[in-house]
Amino acid sequence: ERGYVPAEDVTDAKKREEASEKHRQYTLGELDASQHEFAVCRGRLLEAEAQRSELRREVAAQKRQTDEWWEWHKAQLPAYCGRLDELRQAEAATAALR
Repeated sequence: ERGYVPAEDVTDAKKREEASEKHRQYTLGELDASQHEFAVCRGRLLEAEAQRSELRREVAAQKRQTDEWWEWHKAQLPAYCGRLDELRQAEAATAALR
């Protein structure tokens, strides 16, 4: 059965429907803006992660060079100590001859 609906109720229902549609459109706009902002932030994050990886590679390379430098110098220490002992002995001999 179909009943009578007052014109005022129909008008109110149309207004509510229009308001709902406006709210839906606004919400869709907000969602789109949020998704765009997310994409921008995600891009920045990926860029920052790439930079961090590059910096880590650079730091590792510098550490490797430093470690190699130290290892080379540590390997030279016995020879340096030997030469220093020889120099001290030579100085002591020279001082004794004076």
